[in-house]
Amino acid sequence: MKALLMEITCPDIRAFGVRSLAAFAKKAGHEANILFLPPYFEQLRPESGVVHRYSDKIIAETIDLCSQFDLIGISFLTYYFDRAVQLTEAIHARLDVPVIWGGIHASTKPEECLEYADLVCIGEGEEALVEVLDTMKTEGDLNAIRNIWTRHKGETIRNPVRPLIQDIDNCIPFPDYELATHYSYSLFDNAIVPINEKLMKYFSQAGPVNQLGTYYQYKTMASRGCPHSCAFCCNSIYREMYARERYLRWRSNESIFQEIEYAREQVPYFNSVMFYDDSFFAMPERTMKAFAEEYKNRIGLPFATQSSPQTTTLNKLDYLIDAGMVYLEMGIQTGSDRINTMYRRKQKKEQVIQATRAINHFKDRILPPDYHLILDNNWETEEDVLATLDLILGLPRPFGLKPSSLVLYPGTELFAIAQKQGLVKDEKQEVYRKAFGAPYSTYLNLLILMINYPFIPLGLIRFLSKPLFIRLFHRPAFKPMISLIRLGLHQFNRVINKLRRMIGHQRFRPLVHRIERHYCDH
Repeated sequence: MKALLMEITCPDIRAFGVRSLAAFAKKAGHEANILFLPPYFEQLRPESGVVHRYSDKIIAETIDLCSQFDLIGISFLTYYFDRAVQLTEAIHARLDVPVIWGGIHASTKPEECLEYADLVCIGEGEEALVEVLDTMKTEGDLNAIRNIWTRHKGETIRNPVRPLIQDIDNCIPFPDYELATHYSYSLFDNAIVPINEKLMKYFSQAGPVNQLGTYYQYKTMASRGCPHSCAFCCNSIYREMYARERYLRWRSNESIFQEIEYAREQVPYFNSVMFYDDSFFAMPERTMKAFAEEYKNRIGLPFATQSSPQTTTLNKLDYLIDAGMVYLEMGIQTGSDRINTMYRRKQKKEQVIQATRAINHFKDRILPPDYHLILDNNWETEEDVLATLDLILGLPRPFGLKPSSLVLYPGTELFAIAQKQGLVKDEKQEVYRKAFGAPYSTYLNLLILMINYPFIPLGLIRFLSKPLFIRLFHRPAFKPMISLIRLGLHQFNRVINKLRRMIGHQRFRPLVHRIERHYCDH
């Protein structure tokens, strides 16, 4: 059977889910192609409440491609619900091809998803997808497949989930990078085309690491699952779904290295790696030490990771930086103990401070880290936001902030609380269409965002956080003015960064030379 799996969520094409599904289906003897429709090309507007739609041209070209397949799969997050509906309705209107939905939204709202899709996959999807394809091939009954929900004679068939795949080393093949079976929208051609090297290079530019030169990043994961169970995150949903099973599963170091070596054969221009695990630093210290030693000798590429305050230590940092780690991100989210409790994040301020000091200890050997924050929490008071501001002001520089606006995703504990308290009036407008990457233009948010600009003295931010200024400016009437200030700061910072690139980052030059020597040796 031939399946076309669409990825409409990722702004690049790391697409761990569909790549794994495609590889698994191919291993089982089916044909699986991937279509990437990255959200960037529709010039998404950052404000909330906007219904984003694909152009008629993209829809027509997608339908033309879909006509060659027996099954269409669409994987997406809640924010991309409208686009999944548009694609599915267009397919149903013009083709007699079943559509299966998967991803976190499908797992949390399967009943709703069945209003549009023919099949809905909840939970882990590899084995379920293969069983669907096997059943279609033999014209069997699609209503009795674990992890799959369907509609039959007007009734919803709610099949249970199968156990998680525990032996991920041997049961799950490496992600599918067989480019001959991949398609994508190309901004260069304004069309859906077979993926080529030019597109792959565009999609894999390495973000902050590009401050060191031109780097193309291979993105992978060393684990499945997360050690944490935050009340705002989809991992808490999956943890509950698989409550009696081991949710966090680590791959062996050998499996990770073999995958990277395989990827370099498929796409040899990759010259850096990003480990996208929710908390790579949760890897046990002994395993991490062995990983770092072998990575340095066997792979030898600069890499980036993600961490959490509870798992970040001097020893782990030392191992990874010696192996080639040049950048990391860490989730702080809030400086309020009360909100941390609400988020079910088992971290204290002291742990955040200790972790950031450990990272800062290596400031001459890595790029400035980025710390994640969650703003616009419905339950936060001014005191809670000021606690976050106070914590961030006290952290050792340099660092960057990656703030996001709290989204009450369906199925999470926070969503249930908000529904019970009547805080969600229009689910599609307030949740599905909320732009998490665009915090509100409030005065307190502005003070936090100002920390991101090194040219603003911290003393000025502390002065502006006095109660007098908060009482004066933290009002809805000042939102237009604050929006203009944010825009002005952003534009000015872009000019500063261009000047820095022109004259060269003096502080980064030793790091560049170290990476170049390390890379040339391998």
